[in-house]
Amino acid sequence: MLGVSAWRWAAATVVLDAIDDRVADLSLGQLLSRSLSGKPLRSAMADYMSVPTSGYDAPS
Repeated sequence: MLGVSAWRWAAATVVLDAIDDRVADLSLGQLLSRSLSGKPLRSAMADYMSVPTSGYDAPS
């Protein structure tokens, strides 16, 4: 029986294989058909990359 991390790895592999199949014949320009400076991506990246300034004392 597979452990939880093995199941996660297997699921991620299946998803990545599906993504690879869908983008295999696309150029970088085709993958980035919309501007990266739009509000949805800027907002998501700001949330993802922000450094906590309170309630944080050490990495977990």
